[in-house]
Amino acid sequence: MSDIYAMGGVPKTAMNLVGFPLKQMDISILRQIIQGGLDKLLDSSQIPIIPEAIEYAKMGMIPGGTFKNKEFRLGMIEFSSGVDPLIQDILFDPQTSGGLMICVKREQANALVSKLIDEGVAASKIIGEVISAPVEKIFVE
Repeated sequence: MSDIYAMGGVPKTAMNLVGFPLKQMDISILRQIIQGGLDKLLDSSQIPIIPEAIEYAKMGMIPGGTFKNKEFRLGMIEFSSGVDPLIQDILFDPQTSGGLMICVKREQANALVSKLIDEGVAASKIIGEVISAPVEKIFVE
C-alpha cells in the first residue's frame, strides 16, 4: 500500500484477489469488507484475462472449484445479459495469479494507472467503479 501513496494515490480500499481463508475466518467478515465498499460496477471487457484461459474454457477445461465458487457467490453478483457465460465462468475460477484490486478516488484513478504502468505493472487498468446501489452486490457489464 505504501507504493500507492508513493505514486500519488490515496487508496480507499484494496482487495487481494488470491482468496479468502474460509477455514480460518468467518464469512461474515468478508461480507463486512464488501459492504464497506458499497457496491461495485465492473466492466468485464477491462478485466485482464489470460488468453489461454479463454481457450481452455472454450474446450470445457474449467476447474471444478469454479462451479462451487459460482454457486456460493452468485447471489452477490449480477451479470448483465451482454456478459458471455464463458467469461462469467472464468471470473469465478478459483485459480488466480494474485491480482490486487485498488480503489482510489475517481480523479486519481488515471494518474495512478499511468504510474503503475510506468513502474512495470503492465496489466494495470480501471476495471470498474464503486456505485451507490443495493449493498453486497457486484454488477458486471
